[in-house]
Amino acid sequence: MNTVRGVGLYGDIEQIRKLAARQDVARISVITNVRPQNAGTAVHTDTLTTWAQKNNTGGYGYTGRNVTVAVIDTGIDYTHADLGGPGTDEAYRRAKDSATLPDGLYDPQKLVGGYDMAGDGYNASTKEHALPIPDANPLDCSGHGTHVAGTIAGYGVAADNTAFHGDYSALSADELHRMRIAPGAAPEARLVAFRIFGCAGTSALTLKALDRVLDPNDDGDFSDRADIVNLSVGTDYGVFDESTNYAIGELYRQGVLTVTAAGNAASQNGAGDTYSISGGPATSAYALTVANSMGATQSADRVKVLSPAGTSEIYGRYTTKYDYARHREGELTGPSGESPRLEPVRVCPCSPLKRPPGSEGNGCTLTGTIQAVPCRAVRRYGSPM
Repeated sequence: MNTVRGVGLYGDIEQIRKLAARQDVARISVITNVRPQNAGTAVHTDTLTTWAQKNNTGGYGYTGRNVTVAVIDTGIDYTHADLGGPGTDEAYRRAKDSATLPDGLYDPQKLVGGYDMAGDGYNASTKEHALPIPDANPLDCSGHGTHVAGTIAGYGVAADNTAFHGDYSALSADELHRMRIAPGAAPEARLVAFRIFGCAGTSALTLKALDRVLDPNDDGDFSDRADIVNLSVGTDYGVFDESTNYAIGELYRQGVLTVTAAGNAASQNGAGDTYSISGGPATSAYALTVANSMGATQSADRVKVLSPAGTSEIYGRYTTKYDYARHREGELTGPSGESPRLEPVRVCPCSPLKRPPGSEGNGCTLTGTIQAVPCRAVRRYGSPM
């Protein structure tokens, strides 16, 4: 191994105890199954100012140029326009059929390497699917890793659905808002994709991927190592003494910074004392651990569906940055209702409620359902003013 000398193996409690009794075993640490974690997008980070600052080479813009970020996640859809790919369904289908990175379907200036350590059917939580089937094509099949990669280093997508390749230091806030997809925080950074998840479930391959960060192409030469690792994965109630934390510490000593997600405890909707816990491997003393925050562009809300009967409350999000007072004709459509016992409150337009979870339109998103909700059946509940 490149980071920590050791071996990963499965065993029952009696086998582990016998192994621990051996004189040639220095330490046994648990390999924890992790889940993808990314509760929302960072906002109000003043990224435009960072892009416009004079950098240490005499030019302008801290945009991630000459920096390589390893994304350990569900893979990356490198055919996406935001990452320099063709941006078509056909391109994705062709990539899906390949066992290697297919020429012409990805941008070699953006994606400089990667490996699928899992395979589509891998799931560490089930014994029958716990055996990974790796290959050299880290294509994403669930979307989480692509979301993360775009947040880090997406070029941005213009209104014509093509990748933006202009001057990031000259962009204004208005120009960003007119884009189909805004750029990532470091749009000129390079990416390496290490896929550790199948199309569903958990993974026990984090340590294996961290080890590969020092040698992405696995040729024994560390000169192509990544500068930064992103781990938007983890497990709640993290402990320090887990195997991945030792690898993160060794990467730190080799000059590689690991950025980890603090956890998604609040996604449990307050079930128990979950709001202040931290996940692993965010517990590493050598990692930069980042907690998600919800700013003015993302506010929690809920709707109650009155028809069909028996439908529970649906939690969602809507933007508070949309200027309702100055909306243009056609942007907000459909009748809406209000709570009979509360002061009138604004409601999301009905049309986005018919979109899939997390899709955006007309300044509104609703997550947690794919149902087509009748417009007249929607009420928004809020506190009295």
